[in-house]
Amino acid sequence: SGMIAYLCDLWSEGERQPLRSFLDGLGVSLETENDLRPVREWKQIDLVVRDKEDDSPVLAIEMKVDSHEGMVGGEPQTIAYPKRLPEGTQFQFVTLGVGEFYHAPQGKLVEWIRLRDFHEALRSISTDDCFIEAWKEVIGDEVDHRDRCFSAEPSRIEEYRGQTRNLYLLGHVKEKLIESLSGRDLGIDPF
Repeated sequence: SGMIAYLCDLWSEGERQPLRSFLDGLGVSLETENDLRPVREWKQIDLVVRDKEDDSPVLAIEMKVDSHEGMVGGEPQTIAYPKRLPEGTQFQFVTLGVGEFYHAPQGKLVEWIRLRDFHEALRSISTDDCFIEAWKEVIGDEVDHRDRCFSAEPSRIEEYRGQTRNLYLLGHVKEKLIESLSGRDLGIDPF
């Protein structure tokens, strides 16, 4: 979320292409040309991007890496958090690590952005900014690690975070089973 806040700062400094390309890649319609104010941890939401002119929220983002959607006041985050925003505020639930395989978001008012979609959106940014390029590389490495896990390719295993290999593999198996059994009532909700 810090890097998305950085893109918002670039926007407000007049360098609009990086944020515009990134959000377009995520399918987010940014309908303001005003300067933006990124607010981290606004009412517990990881990042809320606000229009500086009227302070209205234009986008909310909840980020998960290796954790998954939690409960807030007895409700899943993706149900509770959108209620804290004005109706119609775009809400992105981003999963970049093994948390993606735990469970799909519960809320219907959020757009689920998974690692590969996030990576593609990043790749659409045309820049020589060293921070953005490093961000692309880190996310690209995570995609590469996931692909190696899915294909049982052991190279570069020592470069990745502990235990993600097994969790990625199990998550991939879970999703393939759900896909192959679609339309059947399994009587379970696998996670």
